[in-house]
Amino acid sequence: MGLPQNSIHSCLLSFVVTFIPITGAIAQNVTNPNSEPNPSILVKGLEKHWAKSFIQGLANRNLISPDQSFQPDQKVTRAEFAVIIDRSFPFKPAIRQAIAFNDIPANFWAASSIQNAYVKGFWSGTDLKSFRPQEYLTRSQAMMAIANGLNLPINLKQDPKRFLFSIYTDAALIPQAAIASIATLTEKQIIVNYPNIRELNPNALITRAELAALIYQSLAHSGQLPKISSNLIASNSLLNANNQNIDVAAKGIITHLKVSLRRREVVAYQGDKKLKTYPLGVGKAGWETPTGSYRVKQIIRDPDWKNPFTGDVIKAKDPDNPLGGFWIGFWTNGKEWSGFHATSQRNSVGRASSHGCLRMYKEDIKAIFSLVTPATIVEIKR
Repeated sequence: MGLPQNSIHSCLLSFVVTFIPITGAIAQNVTNPNSEPNPSILVKGLEKHWAKSFIQGLANRNLISPDQSFQPDQKVTRAEFAVIIDRSFPFKPAIRQAIAFNDIPANFWAASSIQNAYVKGFWSGTDLKSFRPQEYLTRSQAMMAIANGLNLPINLKQDPKRFLFSIYTDAALIPQAAIASIATLTEKQIIVNYPNIRELNPNALITRAELAALIYQSLAHSGQLPKISSNLIASNSLLNANNQNIDVAAKGIITHLKVSLRRREVVAYQGDKKLKTYPLGVGKAGWETPTGSYRVKQIIRDPDWKNPFTGDVIKAKDPDNPLGGFWIGFWTNGKEWSGFHATSQRNSVGRASSHGCLRMYKEDIKAIFSLVTPATIVEIKR
């Protein structure tokens, strides 16, 4: 397919406890965030790391012990998370009674911290019989836990889901149970996103560096640590006031488009919910549509089209423009593109008829156009 023009081109140093079985001596070296700062402490090996300021800030308050064993990109288990929560928020009072988790023996290295995090309200859920201490934590799970424990009020003047869609390009991926918590933390400027401030990556496993930033911002919001100036902190200033499709998208956003080339159809999904099936025209022999899993890269209304053979450009709204007024691009080799587009050749839908793109009836692509985001996943199988 030709190129649509006017396009949108696009180890752990001890985190209080070393995140391994701890000893009393190590634990005794950790102080609470109200202690006097020690600016002479320097975290080694992280001079150019994006989270240096947040990690350094925790080290200055002796909440982490700086040495060369810090691995900022290491994932965090639920037990490790409970320990840093316990050490970072000693000022939080207990709000409920302790319970016995069937997979946490009394002599487990993090047993005390797990109980403390629970009684302070940082853990919630329907399954409170097992804790699963070695299971890794996602970013959204960590955010939910912190929002629950801090019991932060939400002061938004709009629906939390709509708010998140106006901030994050991948808001459609936020678990339903985490929407209120993440909206609250965003409004309080507690969430830090790297490398793209607008990409939350809610279902990615949280790293030690990301957790350090989240803990630091939580303590800063609570008045326990000084605020840090960073261009990675999500805030209301990111509100996209010009996006007129937010209300619609927040209600029916498409998270996946699953294409079957054999059946020549695409099924739109919102999470696990099947929304609708649409017929397609697919790539013909010698011009097969690429298979695999992709993310939407371009969403363009009324694009121009450049002929890949002659270089001629057909302007938007020209009746000869093969893109038909709608373009959703998901694959490129740097020169050529493949994507969904409308077509005036209605008899080509349902056939192997294109040069690699996926042709749709105009009314069908128009129906999904406002519900697709840069977070929408396109999965194509034979």
